[in-house]
Amino acid sequence: MRAALVAAGFAGNVPLQRADVRDTELSGFAPAEKQLAVGLRRTSAGEPVDTLTRLFLMGLRVPVAAVAAALPDTGLGPWVDCGLIVREGEQVRALFQLAPVRGLYLAADPVWEGTLGPLHVMSYSGSSHSLALLSIRRKCVRALDLGCGSGIQALLAASHAGEVVASDANPRAVELTRFNAALNGMPHVTAREGDLFGPVAGERFDLIVSNPPFVISPDRTFLYRDGGRAGNDLIRELLAAAPEHLAPGGYFQMLCEWAHGGDEHWQTGPTRWLAGTGCDAWVIRVKTSAPAEHAESWVTCHEGDSPIEMADQMNRWINWYAAQGFEQFTYGSITLRKQSAGRPWMRFDAPPLLRERAGEAIEQGFARQDFLVAHPGDKLLSARLLLPPEVKWEQQLSPITQGWQVTDAQLRTTGGLGYIGTPNEFVMGLLDRCRGRLTLGEAITDLEAAIGEELDRDGVAAVVRQMVEQGFLVPTGVPG
Repeated sequence: MRAALVAAGFAGNVPLQRADVRDTELSGFAPAEKQLAVGLRRTSAGEPVDTLTRLFLMGLRVPVAAVAAALPDTGLGPWVDCGLIVREGEQVRALFQLAPVRGLYLAADPVWEGTLGPLHVMSYSGSSHSLALLSIRRKCVRALDLGCGSGIQALLAASHAGEVVASDANPRAVELTRFNAALNGMPHVTAREGDLFGPVAGERFDLIVSNPPFVISPDRTFLYRDGGRAGNDLIRELLAAAPEHLAPGGYFQMLCEWAHGGDEHWQTGPTRWLAGTGCDAWVIRVKTSAPAEHAESWVTCHEGDSPIEMADQMNRWINWYAAQGFEQFTYGSITLRKQSAGRPWMRFDAPPLLRERAGEAIEQGFARQDFLVAHPGDKLLSARLLLPPEVKWEQQLSPITQGWQVTDAQLRTTGGLGYIGTPNEFVMGLLDRCRGRLTLGEAITDLEAAIGEELDRDGVAAVVRQMVEQGFLVPTGVPG
């Protein structure tokens, strides 16, 4: 079946482009009106890829003869037998969305029919994409995809893990993950049914990734969205249980959100929950939203709901938030690393940009943080630092009477996590001297001689520590 899809050209970005959809939009893709018209025009040539795009991505009924022509090596038999499609007279209808995603094939429940069932299994989404970017891709022996859904994170981990276990409380998710593993030729991916860490009791992994049903809501409508726990209980339970399932040096990475009061800092809750885990922790905030924005974003309306009914649903959520004392919702990721020695550290961050290779940047960030912990106070002055090639200095100039004047200057990191800094002349002078030859102390001394004044070394060290954290400076001998 996989070979037949490839032979039909149903691979890469071509089907998504013809259906006029991005991969991050697949979980909610039900083309209508102009988008449907665009998809119909782009697939009007009747090529095999057009037929399969209409069938598996756009959710349209397609003539039996067209599907048979698009899949000559298999015919309709295996597709009907496994439940992907159904024949209705001389038409064929897909029962599942099937999409090429990040070099893989992913089957999931579609949203073409309107009303979603409680065991609905989402396709690739924005949160799927974020976790895929953030995941550390180093070679490892065992990996776990906790709350696997359609299994996309397990399939991605299969490229660098010798064995991958996927688990979910939803039996439909488990079956879809098993099917997707088979369709992608990954026998080392297995799926188990059960809640949270229940299916892997007593087992340890080098990498655990999780995109759990993290939405804080008053409902228990959808298993993929509503975690069945109250308030922040889900995140607390996961953080408490994850360390015992990590091998030494192993990583646990999850997307999550937590509620807090309006006057409570977004770091307060995670700081309390992470204490005593025995793990290093890096919390990345993506956004903080008010109750109204949160409800408007997450309330899922049913087929036939009027605008008034939709608004009532949102107001019901907002009123429930008020009764619970929830005034803010912070969404982001938490990465834990199992400590084998030393005192665990915590880091809180809000990088402006998330790009490809973010997982690599996360792993490098852990190494740089280890370096900073090992070089407290004046010990940092003995370190040799250098500028990595990913750092760019961008200047904006405006015309003046004679020539040009710099009106804005920014430092940017162009790796997986994008940071932006606004340096002054002293910072730029210090960076010029951080090329791996001088120690930080020697570089400061040389800068002081050049400007003819002494610098506040404690203040300089604080700035340097932040620049090392964010990757503007890298200690010699430390990756990235």
